[in-house]
Amino acid sequence: MMIPRYRDHASTRLSLSCCAWLKCLLLNGAKVLFLVLLLLATTTTTTQAKKVSGNFKLSGEKSEIVLTSFAVVPSGGLLSVNFTTGSTMYEEDQNVRVRLYRDVEWPKFQKALTCADKVLFARQSRPVPFDYKSGQWRTKPIEMVIRNTDENEKVKYRPHYWYVVIDDCSLEVGYQRDGRIPVTHYELQIVNLVPNNSRGAKTTKDAAAAAEGNVKETHLSADEFGLTKVHMLTMMLSAAVAVYLALTVLYNMTRKSTIHAAVLWILVAAALDIGSSFLEIVHLQIYDANGIGSYFMDALAAHCEALCDAALVLFLLLIGAGWTLPSDVVTVNTNESVVQKVITDMAQPKKSTAVITCLIVAFHVVLAQWGRTYNDDFESYHDFEHLPGRILMCFRIVCALFLIVATVQTRTKCTVRHLQSFYGTVAVLGAGWLVSLPLLSWLCSLFVPYYLRHPAVFSGAAILQSSSLLMFAWLVTSHSTTYHQFSHMASSSKSKMSLTEALHTTTSPGGTAGGSSKIEVAEPRTWKFGKAKIRLD
Repeated sequence: MMIPRYRDHASTRLSLSCCAWLKCLLLNGAKVLFLVLLLLATTTTTTQAKKVSGNFKLSGEKSEIVLTSFAVVPSGGLLSVNFTTGSTMYEEDQNVRVRLYRDVEWPKFQKALTCADKVLFARQSRPVPFDYKSGQWRTKPIEMVIRNTDENEKVKYRPHYWYVVIDDCSLEVGYQRDGRIPVTHYELQIVNLVPNNSRGAKTTKDAAAAAEGNVKETHLSADEFGLTKVHMLTMMLSAAVAVYLALTVLYNMTRKSTIHAAVLWILVAAALDIGSSFLEIVHLQIYDANGIGSYFMDALAAHCEALCDAALVLFLLLIGAGWTLPSDVVTVNTNESVVQKVITDMAQPKKSTAVITCLIVAFHVVLAQWGRTYNDDFESYHDFEHLPGRILMCFRIVCALFLIVATVQTRTKCTVRHLQSFYGTVAVLGAGWLVSLPLLSWLCSLFVPYYLRHPAVFSGAAILQSSSLLMFAWLVTSHSTTYHQFSHMASSSKSKMSLTEALHTTTSPGGTAGGSSKIEVAEPRTWKFGKAKIRLD
């Protein structure tokens, strides 16, 4: 019987070119990132307000409409709004009011049945008189000072959410005027008054400073303070992972001309996470300068984060299904159910796997864009209080259940006992990571004050994302467990399959004239770029 030899044929020219290309990419990328961050850090921001505009139409069915909400720092804020109805007059505008509701009274507002009952919980109210000027009916700017506490309330120096509502309670009496109510355009601006020595008043002295005007104005909502630091931290951690994986790719391409797709997979996920944090930092800086920000940057940040999530979830499911394991350590069951066949197909790069990949990626992209319809000021992909966020949480739970089923099947089919214990660990840790985000969101909704929920959920999600990247980076590069001894990720230097795996996957037709049979070792599944190879099995 003839046993083939295994030899590596690495091209020196290819190795040097790959090395030079990656080195140039890393150096230039680092230079660009440093220059942009330096530019952002030295940019002076103006004191403009958060700007919100839009159109609405009041009616007997909708006699009150929420224009916006804003988290105001303890030292207070300022609001300015004006309304325009064009050439159409708003009849009986003496009944129109713009009101402010605080988060403490907001649940009572939501439970009230009529407009007349709701307005009882307003903290402030202003009439909306229209004047006819230059061929249009418009109001003068209506200005309101937002105070988080008053004389009759025990002082609690904490932020509050405020809701801006426009209403005309007279429309509830009858619907005869609905056809004569014009579409109204509004332009609204809000600023937080932040003492110069802190991000919000924490003491009576700070509150006095705010009252005396010793403050700076910022349009940023109070629940966004500090999130730039979280973005910076996650970007640095993801950059460390990306550099480590890039060096791993460089080493393997230089020495072996072969790299497993799993390493590149996690490298791309880390790059997407870097891009998401970086783009969101840019958006925050622009937003702080003009009160509007960059819709493109914010949307791109949301989609980068969604693609990173999709990549990590899909990678975990594929590992649970047995991807990268050689066929000689996994038994094959011919009488599999439909679900079992799907799991088995996911263990190998097939068309069905490509379809599942496209569906998961498209699902995350759609949810990311859908979520932006609820809040386009800041990336809201992980804002779990809207419908797309709830669907995402349910999807993570379903994926956790699917991962458990996949790992149980792979564990049962493994012929190596130590691999069975490894897949038991994958089931526990992987399912725990998948359900951690829904669990975090649920716990925050129960125990965290409303004004702290957004930063709490965001920070927790960022920690979970960074932890998963570190865990997966270890998984695709380590050689310390039994799994890595058998996985194709640790055998990328081999140009052929092992002999036992070839015997398990190929059959020898007949033999030679002398009765000896000749065995040909099958090539592993790879993508080839010249001499460079990316293993897919």
